[in-house]
Amino acid sequence: DSNVQFKLFSTSSGNAREDLYAKKNLGQFFRFIKLFVSFIIFFIKNRDSKVCHLFVVSNIAFIRDFLFLLVLKVFGKKVVVHLHSKTSGEFFVKSNLIRLFGKCLSLADSILVLSDEHKSFFSRYIKGNKVSVLENFIFSKDFTTNKVKNNEWLYVGRLTEQKGFYDLLSAVDVCVNKHGYSGIIINCLGLADTDENQHRIEKFIEDKK
Repeated sequence: DSNVQFKLFSTSSGNAREDLYAKKNLGQFFRFIKLFVSFIIFFIKNRDSKVCHLFVVSNIAFIRDFLFLLVLKVFGKKVVVHLHSKTSGEFFVKSNLIRLFGKCLSLADSILVLSDEHKSFFSRYIKGNKVSVLENFIFSKDFTTNKVKNNEWLYVGRLTEQKGFYDLLSAVDVCVNKHGYSGIIINCLGLADTDENQHRIEKFIEDKK
């Protein structure tokens, strides 16, 4: 709808290659302060804005995300939290912090999670019937009535170990060089976090043919 206006506040540095898991430095801290101040000023000047979509993770960056959530509720905004989180292995899903995490998220009006499994997990800690599923994947059968059988796949995301990309490389290596599968095509839409790792990926593919 051309009548809908929106404002984007991004915590990304904007670099093509960015290690999201690296330790934060002083420059990033000051960049956040600048962003946070502009965020507050925007809502002071635009009190008629209605709904805010907040992308949230459960690692240590949630402290930053919670500050955004707190400001939005102080200004009386409707907040939809889009929760991209694991159910284990991240800072705020530890047993001693998950209840605090849930209480903080309960401030939101609606919370979107990635699967029924995530909904079952997080609903135990988030007050009210606020959790809904917005899947992070698609089923091909939803878009075609024909049975599609081919060896072509799509990977979208950062080409990093944390995103499972190296597991994908190893799996294709096993399929091709151990089991002799031919014609496998993986279309990769994304970049490695560093030039060094980009070269590492390219060399692995070349060495394994």
